[in-house]
Amino acid sequence: MDRMDILRSLFKAADFGLEIGPSYNPVAPKSLGYNVETLDHACAADLKQKYQDDPNMDISKIEEVDYVTDGQRITSFIKNNKYDYIIASHVLEHIPDVIGFIKDCESLLKEDGVLILAIPDKRFCFDIFQPLTSTGEVIQAYLEKRTRHPVGKIFDHFAYVAYRDGHLSWSQEELGSLKLTHSISEAKQMLETKKDAPEYIDIHAWRFTPASFRLIINDLYQAGYINLKEKAFHDTLGFEFFLSLSFQGNGCPVDRQRLLEQAYDVSPDLAKIDKKISVVIPVYNGEKYLEKAIQSVVDQTLKPYEIIVVNDGSTDDSGLLLTELAKKYPLLIFNKENGGQSSARNYGVRIANGDFIAFLDQDDIWYPHHLENLVRPFLENHYPELGWVYSTVDEIGEGGELVRLDCLAFTGSVHPKKTIDQCLSADMFVVPSATLISKKAFNDVGGFDERLSGYEDDDLFLRIFAKGYSNVFINKSLAQWRIHGTSCSWSTRMATSRIIYAKKLLDQYQDDYIRGCKYITNNILPRFIKVILSEYYRGILFKNESYAKLMRDDLYKLYPYMNSRSKLKCDIKLFILKHQLLKLAISPFVKIYRQIARKLWQNQADFI
Repeated sequence: MDRMDILRSLFKAADFGLEIGPSYNPVAPKSLGYNVETLDHACAADLKQKYQDDPNMDISKIEEVDYVTDGQRITSFIKNNKYDYIIASHVLEHIPDVIGFIKDCESLLKEDGVLILAIPDKRFCFDIFQPLTSTGEVIQAYLEKRTRHPVGKIFDHFAYVAYRDGHLSWSQEELGSLKLTHSISEAKQMLETKKDAPEYIDIHAWRFTPASFRLIINDLYQAGYINLKEKAFHDTLGFEFFLSLSFQGNGCPVDRQRLLEQAYDVSPDLAKIDKKISVVIPVYNGEKYLEKAIQSVVDQTLKPYEIIVVNDGSTDDSGLLLTELAKKYPLLIFNKENGGQSSARNYGVRIANGDFIAFLDQDDIWYPHHLENLVRPFLENHYPELGWVYSTVDEIGEGGELVRLDCLAFTGSVHPKKTIDQCLSADMFVVPSATLISKKAFNDVGGFDERLSGYEDDDLFLRIFAKGYSNVFINKSLAQWRIHGTSCSWSTRMATSRIIYAKKLLDQYQDDYIRGCKYITNNILPRFIKVILSEYYRGILFKNESYAKLMRDDLYKLYPYMNSRSKLKCDIKLFILKHQLLKLAISPFVKIYRQIARKLWQNQADFI
């Protein structure tokens, strides 16, 4: 995704929006049908004149401006409109009063509206030598009700501006030489020229990195200065990062001290880590994707201690491929009879010499900073004993094409795991390929249950949680999770594994009415009844009678744990799902029944 894709993914194209400072490159062009108003520092004619001699600017993209401002508060121009979204791309760093700007946006947003920000990362632009902005500086500007920048900031802007190889911004990969643009005498001269000017002087008054800005937004919300919270975040792409804020946002999920450590680069020195990471890759008929998976391990910014590949009785040419790959990569290859993925993973851990275990499935891929990010919480002393650290993932298809960013955001699951109910009531979505596990914790619970070929990850992390270990979630995609027709997640073995796991939970976690813990009634049974009925319906829909029968029989295996009412409801649902015409015929009567029941309940409540 490029910057436009990222920004446009944060709002709905059909909604009513306001774009601040679109200049020559609007995110939501009116010409493409966006229902948007614009606010800028000059009208369209003046903008075109300003950029007409710059060969890098396409002035044909400049559109009519609805509101023109000279640095004054937005609400002095716009008073009555309510927007679904407000976009400010490379605007916030210029604003004299950041809090005032955000509060103006709050007053102009609908209750479910979003403020979308694109902000330069000061490490990759001409602000590189400038100090980071602090929360206190932002508060001071608000209390002073600034509409112009202090003269000291004007001096700093010119005294510290630097280009890298002649460019005012650059990507993270560029390593060219830095050069200051102005001398101190030139900076002083500019100060003397501008200090008494009545007009607004445009400079970068504020400097951020992703961590420092997320920290400031979180601090301002916690201190009661703003009402918007972080909703979505995208790390630095090129020289800018992206953040959306809303009244209904969940806030930044990263620990405050960790944000400070990231912002001021005082995190543990990865080069001095004395803990070892063992990578374990189970392989079964995986020749198609295997080298890409291994290459992603070799490309890590933090190199693992060892890469253990367990060939679990492959019947294709995976064994021959591994022999060739061992000539190119530092692999430790072990062959065993086929016993399933859980068996292969356990085998690899028994051999491993590391303190931490990083699993990678043969068809998944790590991003380069995967291990570096996952190991950091283990090196910090902010948490109780850590069992595992994990991240969200991006979904890719069979050919490696991107299907969906940040998969875990669409699952409805809670991260990190904080209660046993969260671990029991739904799939945990702790993807092994996106996880770094303490070997001590892994061994403490006996590793994977080798009977399971599906749900084995839920089972493992549930047992680690129940053993008293904590977990940390990194809300950033650190791996690509490949979903395709031959994935284990979609195999028929999943059904067998599911019922084994369900019965295992039902036997272990009983309802405790004294403590008010209804594990079976509220969590386990609803979870598995729902998925089994869904799979039963899929079997009926695709006329796979054997699969539908398997699902029906699996549901019957749960009947001993149900009361008579639950059994009856399941029987009715099985009957209705099997007879789709009947379902269509009775659905209007079901709706009428529900309306009557709801009305009777309301009347009863009014009477009481």
